[in-house]
Amino acid sequence: MLNTSSLTRIVSYMIFFNRGSSHKIIFILLTFSTVHLSASEKLNCRSGDDEYSHSLSLEISQGKVTAFSYFSTVYDFSCDVSASRGDRLSKWSEKGKTTMISFEEGNAAITRSGNTYTIQFIDVSHMLHCGMRGQLADQITIVRGKKECDVR
Repeated sequence: MLNTSSLTRIVSYMIFFNRGSSHKIIFILLTFSTVHLSASEKLNCRSGDDEYSHSLSLEISQGKVTAFSYFSTVYDFSCDVSASRGDRLSKWSEKGKTTMISFEEGNAAITRSGNTYTIQFIDVSHMLHCGMRGQLADQITIVRGKKECDVR
């Protein structure tokens, strides 16, 4: 769960020597440069039971949220709000430690404080994202390393 990871490139060579009737194999192991790869991180949490639940998934790359998916169920009714940078249904912007996401109807704000990310839904259209009796949380918090969400 790191923002970057280091891989050491290891290259091996086998050299065959043929001297008369005997064959010798020499195995050479060489270590080359360290390669830094940008890794994305995915945080997931869930709160509730099978009949009444909320779940949130965040994708983070280079310290910025790049996608999120929120899903809630109340019995047979559900809400689903998701977006990713570059999609055609949302516009993303950064304001300090807050990522603002604008939808056709409503907004979401994701604020980071250390290992904690809190998403707030602001005037998000219930009709576009929820079933008739689905419930959309006002605020949901996910903490890195914790499997349960805090929902308000």
